[in-house]
Amino acid sequence: MVEVVRRATEVAWVESADRVVVCRLDEPGADPLVLAGSAAVLWLALGDGLALDALVAEAAAAYDESLDVVGPGVRAWVDQAVESHIVDLASAE
Repeated sequence: MVEVVRRATEVAWVESADRVVVCRLDEPGADPLVLAGSAAVLWLALGDGLALDALVAEAAAAYDESLDVVGPGVRAWVDQAVESHIVDLASAE
């Protein structure tokens, strides 16, 4: 099975040249989350959803690093984003 990362359906976001600001629409009064640097790169790479391994590959290409170098950081970001309810992680066949 493949793990797929998708933006949560109840979020809105705006992007600028160096950051993305994400707001949870299902949590009235929730503070916006500012994603900068690699977090913004990962958010924008998600598009309509991406396999976790493909997201790691996108980050590796963006930073000209190996999969082994960026993989743990990407996975940690995904875990944090899931905890923050801005992305969903699901298994797909």
